Amino acid sequence: MAIVTELIEYTHNGDTLEAFVARNDDNNTAPGVLICHAWAGRAEHEETVARKIAELGYVGIAVDVYGKGIRGTSTEECNALMTPFVEDRAMLQDRLQAALGTAQKQTGN
Repeated sequence: MAIVTELIEYTHNGDTLEAFVARNDDNNTAPGVLICHAWAGRAEHEETVARKIAELGYVGIAVDVYGKGIRGTSTEECNALMTPFVEDRAMLQDRLQAALGTAQKQTGN
């Protein structure tokens, strides 16, 4: 069993986002598991978790809430990135729904 990974671009409200997808190369119809990042943005930790999920036979999808390549590197930056989503939970929910829709296209589920 080999784990293959890829970056998948998707959009929400004009923003380009990028999910990290890990899957067993033998199984294109496995259920997907979404992995959401902490306030700094998608990083190596979430990608490692996606790989581990793939090793268990699922498709691991580390989603992106902030936008392609957007990561916080300080407390101030992370706070500035997360605050709009904390203040507008409907926007956060819509963003996560966009990630879910992308995941469903990757897994067929």
